[in-house]
Amino acid sequence: MRLALFFLGIGIVVVAWFLENASTFPWILRYVAPDYVVVHDVLEILDKGEKEVVSLDHSGVQVLLSWWEPHLPAEVLSRLSGIGRSTGALDFMNAKQFYEVRLLADDNSNMLSGKFNWKNIEIRARMEKSLDDSMVRWSAILFVMGLLLSIGMTLWEYFDK
Repeated sequence: MRLALFFLGIGIVVVAWFLENASTFPWILRYVAPDYVVVHDVLEILDKGEKEVVSLDHSGVQVLLSWWEPHLPAEVLSRLSGIGRSTGALDFMNAKQFYEVRLLADDNSNMLSGKFNWKNIEIRARMEKSLDDSMVRWSAILFVMGLLLSIGMTLWEYFDK
């Protein structure tokens, strides 16, 4: 039994290492931060150019809509058919290039009101926060597991004498 707990501890360390280096292993990101991955996929499509449109079927669009939804009236949601983008621009205050992510309606032929648009840099900031929150959650789980394992092993050694 002690050997099994030893290997469990090794397993926790290995999982923690992979979590620490998750950006190197996309398959780990898909598991620990799925929202980050699917929204990143949407932005990769939109980064290709202003003619690109992402349909509502894409899981990343669904995540974006869940972030947008508190601000979107029902009539906007009912007409929504996809997400597109504007031409690129430069934010001189922050020296960053950006574009607006736009909500499209009527089979992607019309843009819905501009007051619902987000800049891609705002979405990226929200993605990073989502990733950070996931990493903290998973790190806390591994920390507690390691702590409980250490306490369990110590108690076992104490009472086994």
